[in-house]
Amino acid sequence: MGKVFEITWYGRGGLGAKTGSILLADAAIAAGKFVQSFPEYGPERMGAPIKVYNRLADEPIRLHTAITNPDFIIVIDTALLENINFGEELKDNGTILINTEKSPEEIKKDLNLGNTNPKIYTIDATGISIRHLGKNIPNIPILSAFSKITNKIEINEIKKHIHDKLIIKYGEDIIEKNIEALEKAYAEVKNERN
Repeated sequence: MGKVFEITWYGRGGLGAKTGSILLADAAIAAGKFVQSFPEYGPERMGAPIKVYNRLADEPIRLHTAITNPDFIIVIDTALLENINFGEELKDNGTILINTEKSPEEIKKDLNLGNTNPKIYTIDATGISIRHLGKNIPNIPILSAFSKITNKIEINEIKKHIHDKLIIKYGEDIIEKNIEALEKAYAEVKNERN
Protein backbone atom coordinates (compact mmCIF):
# COMPACT_ATOMS: atom_id res chain seq x y z
CA MET A 1 0.00 0.00 0.00
CA GLY A 2 1.21 3.49 -0.89
CA LYS A 3 1.40 6.51 1.36
CA VAL A 4 -1.72 7.10 3.41
CA PHE A 5 -2.31 10.67 4.58
CA GLU A 6 -3.99 10.64 8.00
CA ILE A 7 -6.01 13.44 9.59
CA THR A 8 -7.45 13.79 13.09
CA TRP A 9 -10.13 16.41 13.78
CA TYR A 10 -10.76 17.65 17.35
CA GLY A 11 -14.08 19.38 17.80
CA ARG A 12 -17.32 19.48 19.71
CA GLY A 13 -20.72 18.13 18.79
CA GLY A 14 -22.55 20.71 16.70
CA LEU A 15 -19.48 22.49 15.27
CA GLY A 16 -19.44 20.39 12.11
CA ALA A 17 -16.32 18.23 12.49
CA LYS A 18 -18.17 15.09 11.39
CA THR A 19 -19.85 16.83 8.45
CA GLY A 20 -16.53 18.44 7.48
CA SER A 21 -14.86 15.04 7.51
CA ILE A 22 -17.61 13.59 5.32
CA LEU A 23 -17.45 16.51 2.85
CA LEU A 24 -13.68 16.09 2.67
CA ALA A 25 -14.11 12.38 1.97
CA ASP A 26 -16.73 13.00 -0.73
CA ALA A 27 -14.53 15.58 -2.47
CA ALA A 28 -11.54 13.21 -2.27
CA ILE A 29 -13.56 10.37 -3.82
CA ALA A 30 -14.60 12.68 -6.67
CA ALA A 31 -10.91 13.52 -7.16
CA GLY A 32 -10.14 9.80 -7.59
CA LYS A 33 -8.68 9.15 -4.15
CA PHE A 34 -9.42 6.32 -1.74
CA VAL A 35 -10.73 7.58 1.59
CA GLN A 36 -12.02 6.78 5.02
CA SER A 37 -14.04 9.02 7.32
CA PHE A 38 -15.12 7.89 10.77
CA PRO A 39 -15.94 9.49 14.14
CA GLU A 40 -15.01 8.55 17.69
CA TYR A 41 -17.61 9.72 20.17
CA GLY A 42 -17.75 10.15 23.87
CA PRO A 43 -21.24 11.10 25.01
CA GLU A 44 -23.27 11.89 21.90
CA ARG A 45 -24.61 15.32 22.70
CA MET A 46 -24.26 18.88 21.51
CA GLY A 47 -21.05 20.41 22.84
CA ALA A 48 -19.38 17.14 23.84
CA PRO A 49 -15.78 16.61 22.62
CA ILE A 50 -15.50 14.54 19.45
CA LYS A 51 -12.65 13.15 17.38
CA VAL A 52 -13.12 12.44 13.71
CA TYR A 53 -10.66 10.80 11.36
CA ASN A 54 -9.88 10.83 7.65
CA ARG A 55 -7.49 8.77 5.62
CA LEU A 56 -6.61 9.74 2.03
CA ALA A 57 -4.59 7.62 -0.40
CA ASP A 58 -4.05 6.95 -4.08
CA GLU A 59 -4.51 3.20 -3.55
CA PRO A 60 -7.05 1.14 -1.56
CA ILE A 61 -6.72 1.63 2.20
CA ARG A 62 -6.49 -1.59 4.17
CA LEU A 63 -6.20 -0.06 7.66
CA HIS A 64 -9.30 -0.16 9.84
CA THR A 65 -8.11 1.32 13.13
CA ALA A 66 -8.20 4.67 14.89
CA ILE A 67 -5.52 7.09 13.80
CA THR A 68 -2.90 7.49 16.52
CA ASN A 69 -0.09 9.29 14.67
CA PRO A 70 -1.65 11.62 12.07
CA ASP A 71 0.09 13.73 9.45
CA PHE A 72 -2.39 16.55 10.02
CA ILE A 73 -4.39 17.68 13.07
CA ILE A 74 -7.36 20.03 12.88
CA VAL A 75 -8.52 21.72 16.09
CA ILE A 76 -11.94 23.34 15.77
CA ASP A 77 -12.25 24.35 19.45
CA THR A 78 -9.18 25.81 21.19
CA ALA A 79 -10.58 24.78 24.59
CA LEU A 80 -9.52 21.27 23.58
CA LEU A 81 -5.85 22.25 23.11
CA GLU A 82 -4.95 21.43 26.73
CA ASN A 83 -6.09 17.83 26.14
CA ILE A 84 -3.90 17.24 23.08
CA ASN A 85 -0.30 16.12 23.43
CA PHE A 86 0.94 17.01 19.96
CA GLY A 87 4.40 15.76 20.88
CA GLU A 88 3.10 12.22 21.33
CA GLU A 89 0.36 12.24 18.73
CA LEU A 90 1.48 14.17 15.64
CA LYS A 91 4.00 12.76 13.19
CA ASP A 92 7.30 14.64 13.26
CA ASN A 93 7.13 17.54 10.81
CA GLY A 94 3.34 17.14 10.70
CA THR A 95 0.89 19.99 10.34
CA ILE A 96 -1.56 21.57 12.78
CA LEU A 97 -4.51 23.76 11.75
CA ILE A 98 -6.27 25.63 14.56
CA ASN A 99 -9.49 27.61 14.49
CA THR A 100 -8.45 30.77 16.32
CA GLU A 101 -8.13 34.53 15.89
CA LYS A 102 -4.53 34.24 17.12
CA SER A 103 -1.53 34.05 14.82
CA PRO A 104 0.46 30.81 14.65
CA GLU A 105 3.23 32.48 16.69
CA GLU A 106 0.77 33.49 19.42
CA ILE A 107 -0.91 30.07 19.63
CA LYS A 108 2.34 28.08 19.53
CA LYS A 109 3.07 28.76 23.20
CA ASP A 110 -0.25 27.12 24.13
CA LEU A 111 0.64 23.84 22.40
CA ASN A 112 2.27 20.79 23.98
CA LEU A 113 4.65 20.13 21.07
CA GLY A 114 7.26 17.93 22.74
CA ASN A 115 10.10 17.31 20.27
CA THR A 116 7.94 17.65 17.18
CA ASN A 117 8.60 20.36 14.66
CA PRO A 118 5.14 20.96 13.20
CA LYS A 119 3.99 23.46 10.65
CA ILE A 120 1.32 25.54 12.37
CA TYR A 121 -1.53 27.32 10.62
CA THR A 122 -4.43 29.31 12.02
CA ILE A 123 -7.72 30.48 10.58
CA ASP A 124 -10.51 32.42 12.27
CA ALA A 125 -13.06 29.90 10.99
CA THR A 126 -15.52 30.84 13.73
CA GLY A 127 -15.40 34.53 12.81
CA ILE A 128 -15.78 33.77 9.10
CA SER A 129 -18.67 31.42 9.81
CA ILE A 130 -20.48 33.93 12.00
CA ARG A 131 -20.02 36.73 9.45
CA HIS A 132 -21.25 34.65 6.50
CA LEU A 133 -23.70 32.19 8.08
CA GLY A 134 -24.77 33.99 11.20
CA LYS A 135 -23.72 31.10 13.45
CA ASN A 136 -20.68 29.16 14.62
CA ILE A 137 -20.29 26.26 12.22
CA PRO A 138 -16.60 26.53 11.26
CA ASN A 139 -16.23 23.31 9.26
CA ILE A 140 -16.46 24.90 5.79
CA PRO A 141 -13.74 27.52 6.45
CA ILE A 142 -11.62 24.73 7.96
CA LEU A 143 -12.01 22.65 4.77
CA SER A 144 -10.94 25.65 2.72
CA ALA A 145 -7.81 26.13 4.83
CA PHE A 146 -7.05 22.40 4.58
CA SER A 147 -7.32 22.59 0.79
CA LYS A 148 -4.93 25.53 0.60
CA ILE A 149 -2.40 24.08 3.03
CA THR A 150 -2.19 20.54 1.66
CA ASN A 151 -3.21 20.71 -2.01
CA LYS A 152 -4.75 17.26 -1.41
CA ILE A 153 -8.22 18.37 -2.56
CA GLU A 154 -8.97 21.24 -4.91
CA ILE A 155 -11.21 23.97 -3.52
CA ASN A 156 -13.51 23.58 -6.54
CA GLU A 157 -14.15 19.94 -5.59
CA ILE A 158 -15.10 21.06 -2.09
CA LYS A 159 -17.43 23.73 -3.53
CA LYS A 160 -19.15 21.16 -5.71
CA HIS A 161 -19.68 18.77 -2.82
CA ILE A 162 -20.92 21.46 -0.48
CA HIS A 163 -23.54 22.24 -3.09
CA ASP A 164 -24.42 18.64 -3.98
CA LYS A 165 -24.52 17.29 -0.41
CA LEU A 166 -26.17 20.18 1.40
CA ILE A 167 -28.53 21.77 -1.14
CA ILE A 168 -31.56 19.63 -0.29
CA LYS A 169 -31.15 20.06 3.46
CA TYR A 170 -30.27 23.78 3.55
CA GLY A 171 -31.32 25.44 0.27
CA GLU A 172 -29.53 27.68 -2.22
CA ASP A 173 -29.17 30.73 0.06
CA ILE A 174 -27.29 28.82 2.77
CA ILE A 175 -25.14 27.08 0.16
CA GLU A 176 -24.13 30.45 -1.33
CA LYS A 177 -23.20 31.72 2.13
CA ASN A 178 -21.09 28.60 2.71
CA ILE A 179 -19.31 29.15 -0.62
CA GLU A 180 -18.59 32.76 0.39
CA ALA A 181 -17.16 31.50 3.71
CA LEU A 182 -15.07 28.92 1.85
CA GLU A 183 -13.58 31.55 -0.46
CA LYS A 184 -12.93 34.01 2.38
CA ALA A 185 -11.13 31.36 4.44
CA TYR A 186 -8.92 30.37 1.50
CA ALA A 187 -7.59 33.94 1.46
CA GLU A 188 -7.22 34.28 5.24
CA VAL A 189 -5.36 31.16 6.41
CA LYS A 190 -2.15 32.12 8.25
CA ASN A 191 1.11 30.27 8.78
CA GLU A 192 4.17 31.24 10.81
CA ARG A 193 5.63 33.15 7.86
CA ASN A 194 2.71 35.43 6.99
